[in-house]
Amino acid sequence: MQDSIYILGAGASGMMAAISAAKNGASVVLMEANKEAGKKILMTGNGRCNITNQIFSNQQYFSSRMKDLSSIDDTYTKDFLNQVFSQFAMEDTLSFFHELGILTKNIDGYYYPRNLQAKTIQTALYEECKRLGVRFLFDCKVKKIEKVMDTYRIEAIYGGKRTSYLTSKLIVACGGASYPNTGSDGYALNLLGKLGLPFYPFKPSLTAAKSMDGFLKALKGLRINGGVKLYLEDRLICEEEGQIQFLENEVSGIPVFQISHFLSVEDNYQKKAILRIDFFPELGEDDLWEILAGNAMKRPNQSMKQLLCGLIPDKAAKLFLNGIGLSEEMPSKEFFKDQNREKQLLLIALMKGLSIKVCGLRDFSGAQVSLGGVLLTEICPKTMECNSYPGLYVCGELVDIDGICGGYNLQWAWSSGYLAGISAANTCK
Repeated sequence: MQDSIYILGAGASGMMAAISAAKNGASVVLMEANKEAGKKILMTGNGRCNITNQIFSNQQYFSSRMKDLSSIDDTYTKDFLNQVFSQFAMEDTLSFFHELGILTKNIDGYYYPRNLQAKTIQTALYEECKRLGVRFLFDCKVKKIEKVMDTYRIEAIYGGKRTSYLTSKLIVACGGASYPNTGSDGYALNLLGKLGLPFYPFKPSLTAAKSMDGFLKALKGLRINGGVKLYLEDRLICEEEGQIQFLENEVSGIPVFQISHFLSVEDNYQKKAILRIDFFPELGEDDLWEILAGNAMKRPNQSMKQLLCGLIPDKAAKLFLNGIGLSEEMPSKEFFKDQNREKQLLLIALMKGLSIKVCGLRDFSGAQVSLGGVLLTEICPKTMECNSYPGLYVCGELVDIDGICGGYNLQWAWSSGYLAGISAANTCK
């Protein structure tokens, strides 16, 4: 009798693994700690499920090997990703969902289901699994994984009883530690660690940066379209542009999320981490100066508050002027006198590079993904099988790969899950 493939975790990568395995003739049992499949999928893309991205390459992904700018082009990670994505990439994802009857919509390069409802993706994956005969064990909490000769023993609590399952093909797809309220607590990484697999511990990524700088209270609730540069020990690491949100003790928004990997890995936020916020990334300092001076010449009697009104939000204008010791009511013609040259430069510097000291990151409850996982050196990128543990496959967020915002982490789930499922099925034949 053919051995069943057991899959732990009925999330994005787990259901994709189940579908690809079952399509290739395998008997599949999918074990899920929650009472439903794909619960975390409902939270992706703000409930719209950004399944992939038109702009797609290995450059949108990181691993724990990529700790700072000196290793951002780590060839091992990039080669690993190339081998995975050469077998299942963005075009394959779109074809897969089209075959399930889901029309997709491209919004600025971001692909969503056309009805913009994540529930559509969750339901389609679950129904396809059921159609293919995948057996689900819900409310099944795995407590231990053991290798016994050429098989794996899974110990779990199911139906209120402690039960054991034996299989020669095991796919672990339990996800990371982000959004623990969905049941995603990262416990499977410790189970694999106890089995003997080396891993980099989970840390929050795609998350907000925390700061104790008191002036952030004055900017609370403010959103701007600007640029963010990350400096570690006075060295520029990376930069991003987009909408930035200021909270009382945090800086948030997609640009901050995109660089959070480099704050999180190795706890780099402890290494004199500075965010420099550029309110005018499209302008150089000289260009901004000319605009300010030109507007002041046109209306020399207007106040500094009025001068800045058309350029930056009131909260920022007030903070900047108070910060350099100027009254908001000072006539702009007074400000542009030669004796105020130092303050003129300070104002430009604040508008082009407001410095914020980072003291930490928002925890897993507010992080979109987990950085870390089973080390890439332990996994074959052509199959997602563990090199030292034949028959054991790891995929999705449990692998030491994390992507930027924009559907890249779901794409990783689809690609790695597909490979794990089809590879396990092929070795069962």
